[in-house]
Amino acid sequence: MRLLVHFHVYYHDQVPYYLHKLAAIGGCDWDLFVTWNTPSAQTEAEIRRLRPDAHFLQVENVGYDIWPFVSLLRQVDLSAYDLVMKLHTKSARGKHVRLNGVRIGGYRWRDLLVDALLDSPARFASLLNIFAQDSQAGLACNSVCVRKLSGNLPEDTQPLQAEMARLGLHPEADTFCAGTMFLARMAPFARLRDADLRPESFDASSASSRIGSMAHIYERICTFVVTDAGYRIVPVVTDRRADFQMRLGRRLQPFFQQIFRLDREGPDRVKVLTLLGHRFVLTRKAPQDKK
Repeated sequence: MRLLVHFHVYYHDQVPYYLHKLAAIGGCDWDLFVTWNTPSAQTEAEIRRLRPDAHFLQVENVGYDIWPFVSLLRQVDLSAYDLVMKLHTKSARGKHVRLNGVRIGGYRWRDLLVDALLDSPARFASLLNIFAQDSQAGLACNSVCVRKLSGNLPEDTQPLQAEMARLGLHPEADTFCAGTMFLARMAPFARLRDADLRPESFDASSASSRIGSMAHIYERICTFVVTDAGYRIVPVVTDRRADFQMRLGRRLQPFFQQIFRLDREGPDRVKVLTLLGHRFVLTRKAPQDKK
């Protein structure tokens, strides 16, 4: 199999970590494409020590890691590759941040995503074997990072549905790789390449609670273009305790939601609290004019 590795560099100080991980790749022909907003001679030299033939592409600083990925897809011949691995530097999170009920503070979210693909040469080889043997395998990522859509985030609701309708996407599954680091079949990403996106399509700032960020909408679509093509997600377990915690949380979630649940509803994203089966609409007071 022929593999394209896309590595988007925003935090240059994290490059040594990724180069150590990329050394796990073997058993296939692969090309490394690096995108960045700010070129660095030092970073380029570090990367070329691992891959002298690495390709570098400067892109606009919009859309987090999504616009760089789309930009790259438009620069290469997708038919020349069977698989694509998408990686990017990722900032640390607060120590109490959770994903699927699992603490992902600090760099744990990043490390979970990367280790699912490149924890060791054996891990990478096992994934190559899955894609070679299972024709339905479409996208592999850490099991803890496989997230279901919810009604609490605007990028999970109407803005996402509108963009998917524009692209003609109708995936049966409602799960996606949160964090967009994965190994996947290349062919479905032609839909992303041809999505008529431009730098202006992405807000320069993060979304508010009322407006879905286009970058986060496409975080979901990166998975949905694969599942809509008839492939399945391959969840990779790297931390059995975290995986058990995530699965247990999913089973208990419906019970806890009957006791306490906070949702946003309607076009105005009004907060609705459900407490012991009773619903309370939490409206904001209109701002008063200053005198």
